[in-house]
Amino acid sequence: MHDGTVSDGRKGAEVFDRPWEAARLEPLRTRVAAAAGTLCADAADRLVLASFEAATNVVRHVAPPFHDSTLSCRIMREASGTVVEIWYLGEAFRPTAEPQPDFSGGTGGGFGRYSMSRAVDRVTHESPLAGTCCTRLAQSGIGRKAA
Repeated sequence: MHDGTVSDGRKGAEVFDRPWEAARLEPLRTRVAAAAGTLCADAADRLVLASFEAATNVVRHVAPPFHDSTLSCRIMREASGTVVEIWYLGEAFRPTAEPQPDFSGGTGGGFGRYSMSRAVDRVTHESPLAGTCCTRLAQSGIGRKAA
């Protein structure tokens, strides 16, 4: 695992790993906040929230493939805004529809996907290779207004 900044060949990209443990994901918030500094404060805060939620969802809902597995995070500052990618090895997440949480309290989930979809401009779940997965969150320079 590396915790420092690594260049991935793209201008303005930062790549780092985090342990597959919810309690050790906190540095992700700090790094996303720093990278999102060019966004308006509200859009930056929403990107931080969505990024942390995406990483937490992986840790909680995907079995780690190895005992010392990590999540790889890539943050890219682009002319159009900021993109955060959470890469991991495991079973791909295939959302079936727009997330609608159960506010009745009858179920224990659904709020993470719902909050991510409302916080940022775009959320995608990809699996470019079998067993290699990515959740990508994009926030424009202006950011979408909160719902």
